[in-house]
Amino acid sequence: MSRTFSYHLGPHTVLRSAANLLSAIAILTVSFAGTEALAQSPSADVLLSDGTKLAGTITKFEIDSFSIAVDGADRPIEYDLVESIVLSDVEPAVKLGRHIRLTDGSTIRADQCALVKDRLNFRTKTGGQSVTKRNVEAIVYRTQTRETLRRQLKEILADETIEADALVVLRGDDLNVIEGVVEKLTPEQATFSIDEQTAEVPIAKLDAISFFSAAKNDFAAPLAVCHLADGSALQVRRMELLDLQVQLTLLSSDKLNIDLEEILSFDFLTGSKVLLSSLTPSTNDWRPLLANEGLVEHLRTMRVARANQDFSGNPLSLLVSSNEAGQNETSGRLQTFDNGFAIRGGGRLAFKLNGDYQTISGTIGFAPQASEFGKTVFRILADGNVALELPLEKLTKPDAANFDVALDGCRRMVIEVDYADGRSIGDILHLVDVKLQK
Repeated sequence: MSRTFSYHLGPHTVLRSAANLLSAIAILTVSFAGTEALAQSPSADVLLSDGTKLAGTITKFEIDSFSIAVDGADRPIEYDLVESIVLSDVEPAVKLGRHIRLTDGSTIRADQCALVKDRLNFRTKTGGQSVTKRNVEAIVYRTQTRETLRRQLKEILADETIEADALVVLRGDDLNVIEGVVEKLTPEQATFSIDEQTAEVPIAKLDAISFFSAAKNDFAAPLAVCHLADGSALQVRRMELLDLQVQLTLLSSDKLNIDLEEILSFDFLTGSKVLLSSLTPSTNDWRPLLANEGLVEHLRTMRVARANQDFSGNPLSLLVSSNEAGQNETSGRLQTFDNGFAIRGGGRLAFKLNGDYQTISGTIGFAPQASEFGKTVFRILADGNVALELPLEKLTKPDAANFDVALDGCRRMVIEVDYADGRSIGDILHLVDVKLQK
């Protein structure tokens, strides 16, 4: 691992005054009182573990249960019986620039980060928030190099020789860091202590900061994962309704107060569900329409399926229909997803499931950038038998489609994207939020 210092650390390095830090703190302490009040309790669609669907308004969140008003009657429901709660009045919002990763697996979209003693203060769509510094694994300032940063941070965290409190990951594909202890952090700069010297690094020069004083706890499974409109995903241990906010207690024990109008959904991953993108395919292959052995191997490396990103390295996205009646009108909106696969025509993924799962569900659709002439057949095979065969044509139906298919304990599952019209124009699909149910 190469470690290069990109800043002069001589005796003329100057620490900025505490006034700048106090100014940054003032920016962050945004009052919750300024949040717009909701006109009524939030509407929600609830899916129970037995397949029952409920639509109503949320009236209460408690430690072990919540209440939903359906047809004028208040119905309390224990979380153990719930698969998901989707707040139907909330739509995805523009994501904020900072990406804070906690040691419990939570990811928070935020802005204006500042370190104050043992707390990291930041601002979300809701307002000022704070978490304990020892629970922060990393702050990612730029996400256009998302996969590179993920690889770099993983490499850093796996290096047992590192003893410093933090590292700065600089721009570029090569791992280029400064080892040191973060003494101060404001929205404008990070101040590091390196041996007996200090260095001030502008935030504009950084891709990420990784904290090594972070607590490495073996966290239990969350009660639910809370997805926010700005793209945050919070590992929740407990939740409580406070007026028009929900107080979320994370696995890390940090508490965040989130406006109801910022919550997209609660996904109750009770251990019986697994994200397909968390499994490693036993086969990831691609075949061309016209076989030319001289070109196939070269093309295959560029065209095999990508996990958790599109073929340009950006987040997966789909045009999601807002027309619940399922009519042919194209009133969809573009939505991004954190997990799934990008698959080209001719792509084939195989997974060894060993009979552990009973169903598979998810969303499939054309990549928004794909040509309008895309025409494919999406297929799922369970132990060689066709479990789902779905013809897709972007020109007639550009919106994504949901699926829920029985696997009946299959041992080997194959996912195929087949050519449907004798050409490969526009044959790029995004397969997202796919869950396997035990």
